[in-house]
Amino acid sequence: MKNYFKFNDISSLDMGVLPTGKGVFGSAEKDYKSFSVPGRNGDLLIFNRYKNVDVTYPAIVIGNDYKKLASDLRAWLLAENGYLKLEDTYNPDEIRLAAYSGPIDLNTILLQAGSLNISFNCKPERYLKSGQQAVEITESGSTIVNPTSFEARPLLVIFGYGSFKINDVQTSISVSTYEHVNIDCDAMICYNGNVNLNQYLVIGDFPTLKAGENTIEFDSTITKIQITPRWWRV
Repeated sequence: MKNYFKFNDISSLDMGVLPTGKGVFGSAEKDYKSFSVPGRNGDLLIFNRYKNVDVTYPAIVIGNDYKKLASDLRAWLLAENGYLKLEDTYNPDEIRLAAYSGPIDLNTILLQAGSLNISFNCKPERYLKSGQQAVEITESGSTIVNPTSFEARPLLVIFGYGSFKINDVQTSISVSTYEHVNIDCDAMICYNGNVNLNQYLVIGDFPTLKAGENTIEFDSTITKIQITPRWWRV
């Protein structure tokens, strides 16, 4: 089987690009702030975040109409802005969010084949495809298990209104106009369609799903909660 990667849901094979596996298995780097404390050996480290990571695919490019192929390649990689979905056959159970800024530097051979390095600037998370599927919780006191070592920031769909709790984080929805509301715990926003509903959200911290077992409880005025957990690792 030929290996490939998909960027913005387009396969590299469809673009005449055959990648190698070098450069796709690395991890993100931790970003620490370091402080010196008088009278204390060593430094005090405070974890800030995980940094973005570059993912590079050395690749061979083959095609009959090489001029058109190069033009299509530029359009594929450079037409869209921002982070887009990136996945490959080397890590088949994962999805990254990646941006491509270029340049595209093709080393050609007789205008029939060539080679290049395609390097993406990726967010540090390697999202598990299994965590992109919604889990439906219909009974208060149910649990959901995070299979990774990292806290996940889920997308919640609340059917009804009232209070719910994930682990020790209590949240309350006071609007009853809608059949359901969405709470994106990563973007930190409550909404229905294009309507921002943050004013109806009573919350301390947006809930997360810790490693291991998580308990979900809710009022009887909430009929169910759909959780897209967004499991991830680095």
